[in-house]
Amino acid sequence: MKWIKKASKGPECLDKLRSTPNATYRSLQGDCKESVRSQLLNEQGHLCAYCMKRISSAPNKELEKPFSTEIEHYEAQAGNKELLLNYNNMLAVCNGFSEQEDSIKGKKNKIKISHCDKTEGGKGDGNKKLRILDPRSSLCESLLKYSVTGEIQPENDNNDIHYDLNVMLNLNNDILKTLRKEIMDTVARRLPKQGTWSEAMLKSELEYWTKTEVKVEENHKKPIKTIWHKPFYQVAVWYIQRKLKKAKT
Repeated sequence: MKWIKKASKGPECLDKLRSTPNATYRSLQGDCKESVRSQLLNEQGHLCAYCMKRISSAPNKELEKPFSTEIEHYEAQAGNKELLLNYNNMLAVCNGFSEQEDSIKGKKNKIKISHCDKTEGGKGDGNKKLRILDPRSSLCESLLKYSVTGEIQPENDNNDIHYDLNVMLNLNNDILKTLRKEIMDTVARRLPKQGTWSEAMLKSELEYWTKTEVKVEENHKKPIKTIWHKPFYQVAVWYIQRKLKKAKT
């Protein structure tokens, strides 16, 4: 999970919609909804607000949905009518499902695993709140660490953060752990043999992982600039920053 520096306000059309009598989230449609989605994606570098998987506005043919990105309300829509059209309460997230193969009696079956805002018994229920973790807060990155197996853990042994990670968001399922481990392994492969890591070398590697890519994409009206982070890059940032602290001592 990474800190998302939220813009002070959303697209102008959202402000207009919010001032419309009896407007609800379902009223957010068409070009206005796409403008909100586009701003969220750029704000987050095209990464899911919770798991940091790649997300985009490209069609998701596999799931037969028009977009592979969904707009999530940090504070659930149920019971929070005043926040339905509040941009600060909106995040861009993945579709909330990953698949893994499971071999049963020699046959391979695909098992669908829910996570992020779709977790059964957690955020997906729509009436439960995250206790501590909030990607809109600058503190969220300092509250977390990563194991060599790719598990995301509380920096300090905090039961509420454990609950958010494993019950509310299910961020430690095997698929996501493997993807995070691959990032740490990639950093280790890119650096020379441990013991020769200088501060300058680590800072250079940190710059590689934090550098955003700017793309120019065509939409139905005009070319637009989009901002892209590397998927799961916060894992690499944490890993390198830990090494930097040791290099400075």
